[in-house]
Amino acid sequence: MHDEAAAFARARSESKAVVIDFYAAWCTPCVELDRWLATRDAYQVIAPSFVALRFDVTDDSDEVAEKRQRYGAATLPSLLFVGIDGSVFEQLSQLLEPAELLDMVRAASAKLRH
Repeated sequence: MHDEAAAFARARSESKAVVIDFYAAWCTPCVELDRWLATRDAYQVIAPSFVALRFDVTDDSDEVAEKRQRYGAATLPSLLFVGIDGSVFEQLSQLLEPAELLDMVRAASAKLRH
């Protein structure tokens, strides 16, 4: 999804959290992370617990700066796991190997269950 309000509304209705991908076309690690997020393995781990939201920050506008500041996405790539109240409870700010990414998402899912 690309609409923040719609993503959080859907997360509330489905009793999920939101995973936000801050992405820029010029950011090579962002492109690599995006490829991983499109895999079946990633989908199977993310979809049961999270609604996916993507912010394209390729063009640095005031709106983009506000979102990055609000969520604490100072670096790229940034993958944030956010409760429906808007609080970030897990954050990735560097590219990891696929197995490490899966472990991180699993850990974030476990935090939701507790």
